[in-house]
Amino acid sequence: MWTELSMPLSYTGHESFTRNNCQEWLLNKNLIFVINKMKKYSYMSDEDKLFIINNYDSKSLGRIGQILKKSRQSVYTFHKKWLRTKRIGNLSKKGNGRPRVLNKYHLKRIEKFLKVNPQTTLRDIKSQVNLSCHISTLSGYLKTLGIRRFKMVRKPKLLPRHEKERVTFAKRHRRWSDKWHKVIFSDESSIEYGKFYQKYVYRHKGESLKEGHYEPRKTQFGKIYVKIWGAISSEGTLPLVFIEDKWNRFTYRKILEDNLIEPGKNLIGNDFIFQQGIYFLPLDGDTVHTSKVVTKWLSQNHIKTIGWPVCSCDLNPIENLWGWLKVRLAKKIYKNLEEFKNSIREVWGEVTPELCKSLIGSMPRRIESVIDRNGKITKY
Repeated sequence: MWTELSMPLSYTGHESFTRNNCQEWLLNKNLIFVINKMKKYSYMSDEDKLFIINNYDSKSLGRIGQILKKSRQSVYTFHKKWLRTKRIGNLSKKGNGRPRVLNKYHLKRIEKFLKVNPQTTLRDIKSQVNLSCHISTLSGYLKTLGIRRFKMVRKPKLLPRHEKERVTFAKRHRRWSDKWHKVIFSDESSIEYGKFYQKYVYRHKGESLKEGHYEPRKTQFGKIYVKIWGAISSEGTLPLVFIEDKWNRFTYRKILEDNLIEPGKNLIGNDFIFQQGIYFLPLDGDTVHTSKVVTKWLSQNHIKTIGWPVCSCDLNPIENLWGWLKVRLAKKIYKNLEEFKNSIREVWGEVTPELCKSLIGSMPRRIESVIDRNGKITKY
């Protein structure tokens, strides 16, 4: 039949040829039966689908089709799919598309393996759990489980007496929300001259730190370290000091004499509070901070102090600033030690009062976290 009919070129050879053009040409040829065969699939709205579901038992297929202007077959096909899926949205057959590589059994085995071995790699997970998928596929499945790759932080190992002291300290300062802005937080830090390497662990986002999620601090020999002393307040930083001499109580007192009183008064006022380990065990286990020489000097200069529990670097916000500083320093290669020290001074000068205020503003949350964790290591 189609060989006997010649359709105009304007309908067949140009982009302007549409379904309406074709129907118009067929009407001119009185070929109504061809138009009926060309009926486009009619869109079925959610209202139409609900009407079919509610009236399928009370009305015939033909009557429903007449009301909705749909064919009997369309009504029947939708109702049949609805009985199978109980959905009025996308009613595509279950199982369409590529099947999943890992099932629920595999995912449970992966989670169980990571709880025991958080310090692992994707290749080790694949081999130990006997998976046949690619490691990129495995990485995607870990994201669906809410498991991410986090940097492995270094935390001190706490004994039961340390945890008890931390809880006592936290409860004593629980209502200090309006006083933390008067505190000057100080600490010493050693920065390695050279490359910085970072370990990673797998854990759930927001999960509390457990054994295997952090690494005990170690002292490595054979490397060059630059030791510094620094202090921050809610109004900004105090001068940074490079510790060149032997670290003892006299060196520490000299640092406080030159860099604490006047800068502290200029930033906060005469009523500032110095974060110092007196009430409990020495700060960070170092007797320098609680020696008689230092304690006497603080008392003679009428400097208020706040006791600090041992092994509680997660309570001191300046520890987070040290991490920020070390990350900035690790992005550059230095020709010599003097250039490295100059870069430390430059990065310390980039610390803004807003950053210090934000860190110290986290103290109420740190205190509550210690109480909630019953003195154990927190996320800070």
